[in-house]
Amino acid sequence: MKLVKELVIVVVFVLCSKFDTVSSQAYSWATSSNQPYLCSNIGVSVQSGVSNSGLICAQTEYPLTEGGMAGGSSELKCSSGVIKCFAFAGYGKVGGSCDGDEFKEDPSGEWALMPLELANQIIGQSSFSLIADSRTSLNGVPVSVTNAENIENMKLKVVAYCDESISGISSGESSDDNSANDASNMSDSSDLSSESESSVSDGEQAFLSSSKSYFVSAASTL
Repeated sequence: MKLVKELVIVVVFVLCSKFDTVSSQAYSWATSSNQPYLCSNIGVSVQSGVSNSGLICAQTEYPLTEGGMAGGSSELKCSSGVIKCFAFAGYGKVGGSCDGDEFKEDPSGEWALMPLELANQIIGQSSFSLIADSRTSLNGVPVSVTNAENIENMKLKVVAYCDESISGISSGESSDDNSANDASNMSDSSDLSSESESSVSDGEQAFLSSSKSYFVSAASTL
């Protein structure tokens, strides 16, 4: 009987450990970014310093130190759903850690925000591996960091939000009512994007257009 109790305790511990994902961790950040891919710019509420369901983190660097970068993975991976927006995304002299240190941009200004082109590639994916190719390139996308040639270690830090509701669409789970609601919500998002396009740059219009196409495509699968 004692052996059975011990086995039950071990099983419970293993199961709890298995389902403890990074999305339950509290991340802190401070950013001067106003890029259209920020969660706050598309109406997604995520709070710095508190546990937000759906938040994930990844980091890497250039050049990559032996054994890889301590304190996190270079892969953004949703436990469910797809990546919808970002809370923090910087490259160069940026601080913070997926272990819990606050993400922030260095006062020197020797850093750059994630390019819109790269954000377009990531949004809508359930996972994405970040690669710092060089001091001027992320996943093959050009990025310009002031004084990059003199920065010993270029850091890439990203905190993203996963929309767990999208998983219902990809898995085919839907009822007539849910399908109608999802399509309506996506239509609202498209309308908001259209209103914003008239006052944004060409790069931002490309991002909004890509996002709109993704949601319309998702709705058509219902």
